[in-house]
Amino acid sequence: MPADRATHTPAHLRLRVNQLHWQICDRDSWRALADAWFAIQQHLSGG
Repeated sequence: MPADRATHTPAHLRLRVNQLHWQICDRDSWRALADAWFAIQQHLSGG
């Protein structure tokens, strides 16, 4: 899947096995997603 600037979705490979969906990103994209999840967790926990 190509990157989509409108939705801030990085380029990734998407695989579907029955009802399980895997999205595999490159290292930089994975890091950006992890940083975003960490920031959300920090915000929600009040930290």
